[in-house]
Amino acid sequence: MDNTILGDNSPLRVICSNSWGMRDSITRHNYIRRGHMRVMHGVYGATPEVSDPFDRRTAVFWGGLRAAMTLYPNALPYGATALQAWGVALPERLQEWETIHLLTSEWSARPRRPEIAAHTTRNMPPTIKILKGARLAHPVIALTQVHKATDDELVEIADGLLRRQNPLMTLSELESQVEHMKGLHGTARVRKILPLVVAGTDSIMETRTRLILIRAHLPEPTVNLPVNCPHTNTTYHMDLGYDEQKVAVEYDGAVHVGDRTQMEIDAHRRRNLQDLGWILITITNRDLKHPDDVIRSVENALNRHHR
Repeated sequence: MDNTILGDNSPLRVICSNSWGMRDSITRHNYIRRGHMRVMHGVYGATPEVSDPFDRRTAVFWGGLRAAMTLYPNALPYGATALQAWGVALPERLQEWETIHLLTSEWSARPRRPEIAAHTTRNMPPTIKILKGARLAHPVIALTQVHKATDDELVEIADGLLRRQNPLMTLSELESQVEHMKGLHGTARVRKILPLVVAGTDSIMETRTRLILIRAHLPEPTVNLPVNCPHTNTTYHMDLGYDEQKVAVEYDGAVHVGDRTQMEIDAHRRRNLQDLGWILITITNRDLKHPDDVIRSVENALNRHHR
């Protein structure tokens, strides 16, 4: 294969090795010495100059995807791979960063590389976007392809299509696309969970918390509920809120642990909201794994409003 450079607009510059060993080519014998990493068999990339683990993982993922799409230009990213390419967050157990899943026509040659999982279909879906060199089908098609997801995990992913910031579509567009795909494999499962899907969330954890409350037969909270604080002329957004009862449930992912400035901002925000009569219930990932205490706290807070 020619010494072809791929991914010029990706954080990871990918090179397909020249199997004839031409001068200056990257090979399995010299790629480490020349500052490269192995993306997949016969494909190498310049080691990304990023320190953040998430950014590095994303760069390596895109390098592998662009290489796979160049090796198999008639294929499309499939399932988790396609959703990650669209930038949709997945539950941790469903993430696929090291294996590239591709959809190919059953009439074409099936990819046979350890880093690629091949899926076949009789009718290839149309490409609706080319992103960083990767041809992508509609994200709802990718949603129907995540067969290992539970119903609640499907809701978590579907909410991710409708995020508050940079949504891929509106709820009505999601519903319309599902109706358009009626009869296709996996669509019935997505249609079943549509009543639980809401637009405007910021994270999987917000959706997970919301579903826990709903499953416990508590009233459904409003996501990212805006609360105006008159004396500071500030609008705060509650992750999940009950406006009438002035109860908010917020997820703390410990992202800002050790950030004193952020801690002071959070403390000031909490005090302002409490001055307005709000009850703030903060939960963590550990709480979500054993949610009985969270359910009891929310239920007690809501009951206080009726006393």
